[in-house]
Amino acid sequence: MKALNLRGISVENCRLDDYFSGYGKENNLPDELEYYVFRNNILVIDVKKFMSLVKNPIDQDYDCGNEDTIQYYINRNTTYDFLDNGGIKKFAKPHEAIQNSAYEIAATAKDVKLNFFALKSNNVERTQIAEVSKDFHTKISSVEYKCIFRSLKYKEDRPTDSMLTPSVKNSHFPALSIYNISHLNLLSIPDSFTKWYYHFQHLQILDVSYNGIKKFKFDALPDVWDIPVLKVNLSYNNITEIKAKQIEELVQIKKLYVDLRHNPINCSCSDITKQLITLVKDENKWKQSTYQRYKYVRDMQCYYPENLRGKRLVEIDNKDLNCKYIIVEKMMVEGIACLGTVVLILTSVLLLIVVLVCCRRSRHRFVWDVNSGKKGLANLADRADIYTIVIPEDKQANIKLPPIF
Repeated sequence: MKALNLRGISVENCRLDDYFSGYGKENNLPDELEYYVFRNNILVIDVKKFMSLVKNPIDQDYDCGNEDTIQYYINRNTTYDFLDNGGIKKFAKPHEAIQNSAYEIAATAKDVKLNFFALKSNNVERTQIAEVSKDFHTKISSVEYKCIFRSLKYKEDRPTDSMLTPSVKNSHFPALSIYNISHLNLLSIPDSFTKWYYHFQHLQILDVSYNGIKKFKFDALPDVWDIPVLKVNLSYNNITEIKAKQIEELVQIKKLYVDLRHNPINCSCSDITKQLITLVKDENKWKQSTYQRYKYVRDMQCYYPENLRGKRLVEIDNKDLNCKYIIVEKMMVEGIACLGTVVLILTSVLLLIVVLVCCRRSRHRFVWDVNSGKKGLANLADRADIYTIVIPEDKQANIKLPPIF
């Protein structure tokens, strides 16, 4: 997107040919573009031509494009038509919904992903495409340069896992203050944003609203960095559980503020819910200045179960949680566990008694034979023999006492 004196370009609702025609070609034009908007467009891609293009060396100027001047960048809802032998074979689907397209392509050359099984090609052609894809990604991951977007302040695109990782690895955004990744059907927060202070030192707003995110976690070390406060918009996602511990952690991070409103909170009876309710009702804590930023949590509303839908967290009591069935179940489980312990103890005692009885019965009883000075087996039928020393009448004077055992 370079042309003399071109400072801004907005392309929307268009069908575009030769989008990659500049790939692999030398371009000595200076960086001048400041404003780039690319939204709701269809790119017509010639599969064979593109395969030949990606074999060329990756040019830093083409890859980084206007890195010295671009300030405002948007790339949204790109759709692809793929040409094979001059005719349209596949597909025309939004990038956000592509499942089987031959390629998933974003604004730059390094955001290309091949799914060669989507094309109606023979095995040889598929193998060739797969090899091109492998070589291309190897080439991307091994580049020695780094794109430094010195002036970029606003960025809005789709950082999927396959796209965000290389862009963070090979790019640097020293001035970026707003990153908008809302409305992208994301299921989790990309890892690079949980430690944003390392990748985006000047980021002030991260918008991840209107996605399908279920859990959230941010690193707890930003306060030691010289960075501005980051405001994260996590509203309108799919967060159903908020732990009291998570709120306590967020409260302590001064350089982070997270908006969790408008999520479908589940207020069904659970330890997580009870701990959260205990926290929001702790008036002493919410009087503290550190808690004031998250005071909105108290006014968040339940979405589940239906009988509590629309009720504020601060208005909920333990009786509203309908825990009685869970308590009964818990008592039954604990009772069964206790009974099992008693049975185990009684069984152990019984086994011990059996062992002792067997040992008692098997014990040898002895009498002392004065004639020989040796002990011999007693008559087991007579319990008194164990205490008897047999002394012949004519040996009374020469009794040999048994040794002490």
